[in-house]
Amino acid sequence: MNDTKQSSPWLLVDDDPSLLAVTAKILRILSGNQVVACNHPRLALEIFLSAPDSFALLVTDIEMPDLNGFALARHLHERRPRLPVLVISGGAYEIADVLRAGCDAFLAKPFSPAELLAAVHKLLGIPGADPQPWTRPQSPGWLRPLSGFSLSMTLASSLQTRI
Repeated sequence: MNDTKQSSPWLLVDDDPSLLAVTAKILRILSGNQVVACNHPRLALEIFLSAPDSFALLVTDIEMPDLNGFALARHLHERRPRLPVLVISGGAYEIADVLRAGCDAFLAKPFSPAELLAAVHKLLGIPGADPQPWTRPQSPGWLRPLSGFSLSMTLASSLQTRI
């Protein structure tokens, strides 16, 4: 485990339950940080508003029902204007779209655990973040999954063999 434990939890939001579980597990295991995982943006908003100063980071999908990731980030920024936001999406978004929406960084799905951790470290300014020990295995399924489901299953399988 990397020595990057933060004092405040990170808020993770994705409406795909399997991808949410795998991403939360990646962040918890590789960073050692507490992660509050929500499968619905309205639930994430409620949790955040109950203690807005307690979160250090928002990691959110964009395309979700009822409230997309950009709108969620705007609501959170009303209470915490400087809250760092990492947007993750499999959609055809550009970094310019993300920045216009008031978010700080973008990571395209599919991503490896090392890419996710490196993006979070860079966004939070964690010095010396070295994702090298967490390079992805050399299997075709890992490099280019056919769908979000296969990405989740591949990540879950890989993590289970490492734990």
